[in-house]
Amino acid sequence: MLSDPTCIEGDWFDGESSRRQRALFRLDATGYVSLSVEGTSVRRCRFDSLEISTRLGNTPRRIAFPDGGSFETRENDRLDQWQARWQPTGWRWLHELESRWPYVLVGLLCVVGFALWVAVRGVPMAAEHIAQVLPQQIAERVGQHTLAQLDDLLLQPSQLDDAELARLQELMQQVLSEWPELPLQVV
Repeated sequence: MLSDPTCIEGDWFDGESSRRQRALFRLDATGYVSLSVEGTSVRRCRFDSLEISTRLGNTPRRIAFPDGGSFETRENDRLDQWQARWQPTGWRWLHELESRWPYVLVGLLCVVGFALWVAVRGVPMAAEHIAQVLPQQIAERVGQHTLAQLDDLLLQPSQLDDAELARLQELMQQVLSEWPELPLQVV
Protein backbone atom coordinates (compact mmCIF):
# COMPACT_ATOMS: atom_id res chain seq x y z
CA MET A 1 0.00 0.00 0.00
CA LEU A 2 1.31 3.43 -0.91
CA SER A 3 1.77 6.17 1.68
CA ASP A 4 0.59 8.77 -0.86
CA PRO A 5 -3.02 9.67 0.15
CA THR A 6 -3.87 10.55 -3.45
CA CYS A 7 -3.02 7.09 -4.88
CA ILE A 8 -4.18 3.54 -4.59
CA GLU A 9 -2.64 0.45 -6.14
CA GLY A 10 -4.50 -2.27 -7.94
CA ASP A 11 -5.03 -4.13 -11.17
CA TRP A 12 -6.24 -2.74 -14.48
CA PHE A 13 -8.41 -4.65 -16.95
CA ASP A 14 -8.83 -2.83 -20.25
CA GLY A 15 -12.21 -4.40 -21.08
CA GLU A 16 -10.91 -5.89 -24.32
CA SER A 17 -8.87 -8.78 -22.95
CA SER A 18 -8.54 -10.73 -19.71
CA ARG A 19 -5.03 -9.41 -19.18
CA ARG A 20 -4.33 -8.07 -15.69
CA GLN A 21 -1.89 -5.16 -15.38
CA ARG A 22 -0.58 -3.51 -12.21
CA ALA A 23 -1.75 0.09 -12.10
CA LEU A 24 -1.93 3.28 -10.03
CA PHE A 25 -5.21 5.10 -9.54
CA ARG A 26 -4.69 8.75 -8.58
CA LEU A 27 -7.28 11.30 -7.42
CA ASP A 28 -6.53 15.02 -7.67
CA ALA A 29 -7.99 17.88 -5.61
CA THR A 30 -10.56 18.76 -8.30
CA GLY A 31 -12.24 15.31 -8.32
CA TYR A 32 -10.55 13.94 -11.43
CA VAL A 33 -8.91 10.54 -11.49
CA SER A 34 -6.09 9.37 -13.67
CA LEU A 35 -5.04 5.80 -14.16
CA SER A 36 -1.46 4.88 -14.96
CA VAL A 37 -0.28 1.50 -16.15
CA GLU A 38 3.50 0.99 -16.10
CA GLY A 39 4.02 4.75 -15.80
CA THR A 40 1.80 5.57 -18.80
CA SER A 41 -1.49 7.39 -18.25
CA VAL A 42 -4.29 5.35 -19.83
CA ARG A 43 -7.48 6.97 -18.47
CA ARG A 44 -8.65 10.28 -17.04
CA CYS A 45 -12.19 11.14 -15.97
CA ARG A 46 -14.27 12.57 -13.13
CA PHE A 47 -14.52 10.43 -10.00
CA ASP A 48 -18.31 10.78 -9.95
CA SER A 49 -18.55 9.18 -13.42
CA LEU A 50 -17.15 5.89 -12.09
CA GLU A 51 -19.19 2.89 -11.01
CA ILE A 52 -17.80 1.57 -7.73
CA SER A 53 -18.87 -1.78 -6.29
CA THR A 54 -20.25 -1.74 -2.76
CA ARG A 55 -17.94 -2.75 0.03
CA LEU A 56 -18.27 -6.23 1.46
CA GLY A 57 -15.73 -6.77 4.23
CA ASN A 58 -12.23 -6.57 2.80
CA THR A 59 -12.94 -8.16 -0.56
CA PRO A 60 -11.49 -6.40 -3.62
CA ARG A 61 -13.58 -3.57 -5.01
CA ARG A 62 -14.18 -3.00 -8.71
CA ILE A 63 -14.16 0.47 -10.21
CA ALA A 64 -15.75 0.51 -13.66
CA PHE A 65 -14.79 3.26 -16.07
CA PRO A 66 -17.36 4.71 -18.50
CA ASP A 67 -15.52 3.23 -21.52
CA GLY A 68 -15.64 -0.36 -20.22
CA GLY A 69 -12.29 -0.79 -18.50
CA SER A 70 -12.08 -1.57 -14.81
CA PHE A 71 -9.69 -1.18 -11.91
CA GLU A 72 -9.66 -3.59 -8.96
CA THR A 73 -8.19 -2.75 -5.56
CA ARG A 74 -8.09 -3.93 -1.96
CA GLU A 75 -7.50 -0.42 -0.58
CA ASN A 76 -11.08 -0.15 0.63
CA ASP A 77 -10.58 2.40 3.42
CA ARG A 78 -9.01 5.01 1.15
CA LEU A 79 -11.59 4.32 -1.56
CA ASP A 80 -14.35 4.78 1.05
CA GLN A 81 -12.89 8.16 2.02
CA TRP A 82 -12.79 9.31 -1.59
CA GLN A 83 -16.26 8.03 -2.28
CA ALA A 84 -17.67 9.81 0.78
CA ARG A 85 -16.33 13.09 -0.58
CA TRP A 86 -16.75 12.77 -4.35
CA GLN A 87 -19.52 10.22 -4.82
CA PRO A 88 -21.65 9.79 -1.67
CA THR A 89 -23.70 6.61 -1.66
CA GLY A 90 -26.55 5.32 0.48
CA TRP A 91 -24.88 1.92 0.93
CA ARG A 92 -22.11 2.89 3.36
CA TRP A 93 -24.28 1.80 6.28
CA LEU A 94 -24.20 -1.78 5.00
CA HIS A 95 -20.46 -2.06 5.51
CA GLU A 96 -20.78 -0.42 8.93
CA LEU A 97 -23.34 -3.04 9.99
CA GLU A 98 -21.57 -6.10 8.59
CA SER A 99 -18.24 -5.15 10.12
CA ARG A 100 -19.55 -4.99 13.70
CA TRP A 101 -20.18 -8.35 15.41
CA PRO A 102 -22.92 -7.17 17.79
CA TYR A 103 -25.03 -6.05 14.82
CA VAL A 104 -24.32 -9.30 12.98
CA LEU A 105 -25.35 -11.29 16.06
CA VAL A 106 -28.56 -9.28 16.49
CA GLY A 107 -29.34 -9.79 12.80
CA LEU A 108 -28.73 -13.51 13.09
CA LEU A 109 -30.96 -13.75 16.16
CA CYS A 110 -33.70 -11.84 14.32
CA VAL A 111 -33.51 -14.21 11.35
CA VAL A 112 -33.61 -17.30 13.59
CA GLY A 113 -36.48 -15.81 15.62
CA PHE A 114 -38.45 -15.00 12.49
CA ALA A 115 -37.87 -18.50 11.08
CA LEU A 116 -39.11 -20.04 14.33
CA TRP A 117 -42.15 -17.77 14.35
CA VAL A 118 -42.95 -18.75 10.76
CA ALA A 119 -42.66 -22.45 11.61
CA VAL A 120 -44.65 -22.29 14.84
CA ARG A 121 -47.22 -19.57 14.14
CA GLY A 122 -47.03 -18.43 10.53
CA VAL A 123 -47.54 -21.76 8.78
CA PRO A 124 -50.53 -22.74 10.98
CA MET A 125 -52.11 -19.30 10.44
CA ALA A 126 -51.63 -19.58 6.68
CA ALA A 127 -53.00 -23.15 6.67
CA GLU A 128 -56.07 -22.05 8.62
CA HIS A 129 -56.72 -19.21 6.19
CA ILE A 130 -56.25 -21.47 3.17
CA ALA A 131 -58.54 -24.11 4.68
CA GLN A 132 -61.29 -21.52 5.14
CA VAL A 133 -61.21 -20.31 1.54
CA LEU A 134 -60.53 -23.67 -0.14
CA PRO A 135 -63.57 -25.07 -2.02
CA GLN A 136 -64.93 -28.30 -0.52
CA GLN A 137 -64.32 -30.34 -3.71
CA ILE A 138 -60.63 -29.49 -3.67
CA ALA A 139 -60.32 -30.35 0.02
CA GLU A 140 -61.96 -33.75 -0.64
CA ARG A 141 -59.69 -34.43 -3.62
CA VAL A 142 -56.59 -33.51 -1.59
CA GLY A 143 -57.80 -35.82 1.18
CA GLN A 144 -58.26 -38.71 -1.26
CA HIS A 145 -54.81 -38.21 -2.77
CA THR A 146 -53.23 -37.91 0.67
CA LEU A 147 -54.86 -41.16 1.80
CA ALA A 148 -53.69 -42.92 -1.38
CA GLN A 149 -50.12 -41.70 -0.82
CA LEU A 150 -50.17 -42.79 2.82
CA ASP A 151 -51.49 -46.21 1.79
CA ASP A 152 -48.72 -46.59 -0.80
CA LEU A 153 -45.83 -45.32 1.30
CA LEU A 154 -46.49 -45.76 5.02
CA LEU A 155 -49.59 -47.70 5.98
CA GLN A 156 -50.10 -51.45 6.16
CA PRO A 157 -53.27 -53.51 6.47
CA SER A 158 -54.67 -53.61 10.00
CA GLN A 159 -53.71 -56.53 12.24
CA LEU A 160 -56.87 -56.10 14.39
CA ASP A 161 -59.61 -58.71 14.32
CA ASP A 162 -63.11 -57.88 13.02
CA ALA A 163 -64.65 -57.46 16.50
CA GLU A 164 -62.03 -54.90 17.55
CA LEU A 165 -62.41 -53.02 14.23
CA ALA A 166 -66.20 -52.90 14.70
CA ARG A 167 -65.81 -51.60 18.27
CA LEU A 168 -63.41 -48.82 17.14
CA GLN A 169 -65.71 -47.90 14.20
CA GLU A 170 -68.63 -47.55 16.65
CA LEU A 171 -66.60 -45.31 18.97
CA MET A 172 -65.52 -43.10 16.05
CA GLN A 173 -69.10 -42.82 14.76
CA GLN A 174 -70.11 -41.40 18.15
CA VAL A 175 -67.39 -38.77 17.85
CA LEU A 176 -68.22 -37.99 14.21
CA SER A 177 -71.93 -37.58 15.01
CA GLU A 178 -71.03 -34.41 16.94
CA TRP A 179 -70.04 -32.77 13.60
CA PRO A 180 -72.55 -34.00 11.02
CA GLU A 181 -71.74 -31.08 8.67
CA LEU A 182 -68.20 -32.38 8.12
CA PRO A 183 -67.79 -35.10 5.48
CA LEU A 184 -65.50 -37.25 7.65
CA GLN A 185 -65.10 -40.98 7.41
CA VAL A 186 -63.00 -43.49 9.29
CA VAL A 187 -61.06 -45.90 7.11
